[in-house]
Amino acid sequence: MPFLEGVSSRPLNVADTKGAKPLALFLGNGPNALEVAVLESSVQPTVTNLRAIWKSRLAGRATPLLVVVLSGKSAALCGPNGDPPPAFAALEMERVERICRAALAEPDRNAALRFLTSVIPDADAPLPGLRNEGLFATHELQRGLPQKKELWANAKAHGTPLLNSRGEKLLEQLGYTIETTPGPVSILRGGDQRRAIAVFLDRNESPDLPNTRFAQLSPVSYALAKADQENLDWVIVSAGPTLRLHPGWH
Repeated sequence: MPFLEGVSSRPLNVADTKGAKPLALFLGNGPNALEVAVLESSVQPTVTNLRAIWKSRLAGRATPLLVVVLSGKSAALCGPNGDPPPAFAALEMERVERICRAALAEPDRNAALRFLTSVIPDADAPLPGLRNEGLFATHELQRGLPQKKELWANAKAHGTPLLNSRGEKLLEQLGYTIETTPGPVSILRGGDQRRAIAVFLDRNESPDLPNTRFAQLSPVSYALAKADQENLDWVIVSAGPTLRLHPGWH
């Protein structure tokens, strides 16, 4: 499958490609939008060459830029900003593609930068995209569950098709029924039981910042208060490509 298939692109110009072949340029949304420059190389690029390509394409502009160099089944990644910018010489291509798709879908350059700033540092982590803060045993997630081969294979088979789903559609595909309420939160049901409070944020809303839609509280604080009122143990916050799980109990 071609990289970023279905996303509109334009020709890519880079003065110094370090021997890589330019493939396409993808643009995000809004003025001075995020750029994703995709190249191809027969050999895996070094971090030094990645940063040289990034610098050549950026040419001193203030534009956020990701450089992706495809090599076999892996992808190198550099950007979106910094001096020097973060760079990874060999990542799973599917992982890099998901990062790029999510960043390009953000409503403007600032939102794209916020998203990339949160995910790029962990791009080569054993559990990329998962930030566990005392909720589960990280060692079990990394080492234990993958050893339960049948359980792990079933989980992957169920979860992989949902990787590009978002918001209400994702939670419905996970098996929940969404019950709307008069306020800005919903209740998730699993079968006949109420399981959690759910919050579906617009792309320009932050889970942690005060918001007029949530009575000048942050969406997370508002949802946790609602979970306490409704005697529910969990809060799920959906914000673009991010899904956050918070315990409602104290």
